[in-house]
Amino acid sequence: MKSLLLALTNKRFLVLLTLLFISATALATPLQIYGAWHCSNDACTWGTVRDMADFDVKNHWMIDRGDGVPSVNLVVLSFVNPLKLLNKTNDAQTVNGVPIGMNSQVVSYFTSHNVRVMLSIGGITFVNDWDTALSTNPTQLGLNAAAVAKSLGVGIEIDYEENTSPNLTGMQSFITAYRSQLPYDATGVNAAARLTIDVGAGDRFLIDLDRKATSDWLTTANPVVDYANALVPSKQPTNASSAEGNWQEHVDGKSNFAPPILPLAPAKFTGSLTSPAGTILFRSVRISVRRWKTQPEATCKQ
Repeated sequence: MKSLLLALTNKRFLVLLTLLFISATALATPLQIYGAWHCSNDACTWGTVRDMADFDVKNHWMIDRGDGVPSVNLVVLSFVNPLKLLNKTNDAQTVNGVPIGMNSQVVSYFTSHNVRVMLSIGGITFVNDWDTALSTNPTQLGLNAAAVAKSLGVGIEIDYEENTSPNLTGMQSFITAYRSQLPYDATGVNAAARLTIDVGAGDRFLIDLDRKATSDWLTTANPVVDYANALVPSKQPTNASSAEGNWQEHVDGKSNFAPPILPLAPAKFTGSLTSPAGTILFRSVRISVRRWKTQPEATCKQ
């Protein structure tokens, strides 16, 4: 199984398309995940309630690629501030710790077309807030996240980008608390039970988090987290082979590190690219990474 996460960007929103494949034996094998990270129209704040008619104009391509079939089967609404979620903050842009734009209307817009929805907690902007929340009460944070997931019928993505000294004990408590309310669901039927985590593009960023996730949370024998998302690198790869080199590090692991990072099953992670040029890179990747069994079909539309 191989994977690819394609990112399409423009001035008004950020979209990331994810491909996670069931098998590497045939190009015709159906996609398991083909999704999008969605930043709304306010740079990932989701700080306003969207007019759903306007939202449909901007996002209809995601639920209908032109023939009535959705372009994606997953949308990740980004981002929730972990400290506000812990405190169940209520302010002009937030209700009970969740941005007001991440509401049931937006969730239903996608789920009514059989598109799964997740909320991403964190992002690079909220690294310090992750640290504070994990040092304050990670168990309560996990319980709050699970309650939101149940209420909205969404999954949760952990985007904790602390590169030097992540609070792994706190993160373990967060995950344990979440799973106490929503156990791992191998069938994937319970949308709220979907829990994922972001790791580096390869094994040289977020090293400590990657090591912990690979050894304890992403094993195929005893999975705790559904899968990992390999983030985009700091500099966009110039071609498909450069991107694949990052992803291959996850597959191979880092035996020369002390302690080592174990190999990660390809079925347990996705990869990513960003594309200011949108469809140009998308088409290029379609041609260049055939050995990763990718067949992207959607193009980015405003």
